[in-house]
Amino acid sequence: MNDVFPNAYEITRGRLLLKILVNRLDFKTSILSRLLILETKPKNCVTISAYQFTHPDTEFHIKKRQIYFLEDDLNVPLTFFHINSDSDNRVSLDKPDSYNRASFDHNLLEKLILWNSSKVLNWMRLSPTFFDAPHIQISISRFPDLVAQYNSSERLPVVFHENSSKTLSERKDQQSLEPDILLNVEVWHQRFIVQDKRWIVTDITGSPYTEFVAGHWQFLEQSKNEGGDVFIKRPLPDSCLNLKSAIYLMGRADENWYHLLLDTLPRYLFLKEIDERVPVLVRSDLPKSSRKFLAKILDREIIFVKPEEFISAKQLFFIASRSTTFDSKPPNSFDQIKFPVEIYKDLQRFILGKLSKKRSVIYPKKIYLPRKSKYRNLLNESSVSELASQLGYSVVTTDIDFYQQQFHYFNQAENVLSPGGAVLANTIFMQPGSKVSLIRSWRGSDLLLWKKLADACDVHFNEVIGIPTYYGRNALSRQHSNFFLPLRRIRKLLKTEVS
Repeated sequence: MNDVFPNAYEITRGRLLLKILVNRLDFKTSILSRLLILETKPKNCVTISAYQFTHPDTEFHIKKRQIYFLEDDLNVPLTFFHINSDSDNRVSLDKPDSYNRASFDHNLLEKLILWNSSKVLNWMRLSPTFFDAPHIQISISRFPDLVAQYNSSERLPVVFHENSSKTLSERKDQQSLEPDILLNVEVWHQRFIVQDKRWIVTDITGSPYTEFVAGHWQFLEQSKNEGGDVFIKRPLPDSCLNLKSAIYLMGRADENWYHLLLDTLPRYLFLKEIDERVPVLVRSDLPKSSRKFLAKILDREIIFVKPEEFISAKQLFFIASRSTTFDSKPPNSFDQIKFPVEIYKDLQRFILGKLSKKRSVIYPKKIYLPRKSKYRNLLNESSVSELASQLGYSVVTTDIDFYQQQFHYFNQAENVLSPGGAVLANTIFMQPGSKVSLIRSWRGSDLLLWKKLADACDVHFNEVIGIPTYYGRNALSRQHSNFFLPLRRIRKLLKTEVS
């Protein structure tokens, strides 16, 4: 129903339901009337992971006339049982027949499950003796989807590594930047280091006691109580990779170029002297350009770890330190943003020393970088590009060729103009005294991320502020609203730079 749901993948569930209600007759005719359930799992089907189905960079394509079966929690079997009560009021769970939960009198626990299953799930997890009583087992067994959800996660205590709150610069100044080592550990979901059934947090910005952590919500149920345990989704045991030793070079949000370049990669500067026979663990779900880039600069075997893989290592090398930015309000006494300035100078020399420039390419001194994204888009970008071109800026298409040479573009540029986005992480490659000009909406002005990065790199910073277009009730949508930039503002900024 493309005419009814052209953007169903990116709207809220409430709006999707509203669309279904408004178009209920079309929905019934075009979709519901054509559905037929043959069996729980069709025999002639292809099993795929939820990651393959949902991640934008998997290269997975759905084929016509092929049935796909999703793994993970998305396909929890909602199997209900036929209930036969005998004179002793006992329940026999004999057949997965057409059981209706409303066909018998619910006890208090079952009423609570039907009212708020999430609350009951929390009670189940908090009580180690919850399943001991036989009548509890009987009631819970009527809700196999709830049992499956309970069994999908493991409760782990949280242990912060002693260096997890220090920046790389602080560790270097204290002469404590020797590689950290843990023995007999497991790596879950590319980002959780588990030792002796404890989650070892190596980066304070990933603390489960903060309000929100990007890259964790899919696998982790955070604890709002300091010192409380967390529940982490269990990895698939049949995808285990056993290693004698390895270098851990993975971050919680590495798919974003900002986090890969400014948070994860600087750690390798202090791991590169480890025996070259030791492989390095890198996330496989990075963009192609990032994977190619890492293959060029890491002089050792790279193991690209898939999201569903479970890693077991007898010896794991890593660098514990804080990343640059907390995703929400940090704990007391911590700055929300902190950059390891001196480390970035070393990183610049390391990367540019590994990558060769294209001899035939003359990199422009003034560049404008359009931004393409679902969110925070500049709506009149074509007009801004045309104006920037008229005022002497080279409009650079941010394609695969650009990403392979982005370091040299920024290193040779005297002026960079761009809407806010991860590409501006390359500011660390710019020469001291050069200029970066940011285009952004006036929302999100408190963080001043790009200004602080430019200041840390001794780069002059300017910004021009546009007008957001979404003023609805959804706070996240307001924060990531597309915006419009009056041309007189950008004209005034660029003419000032020219003069």
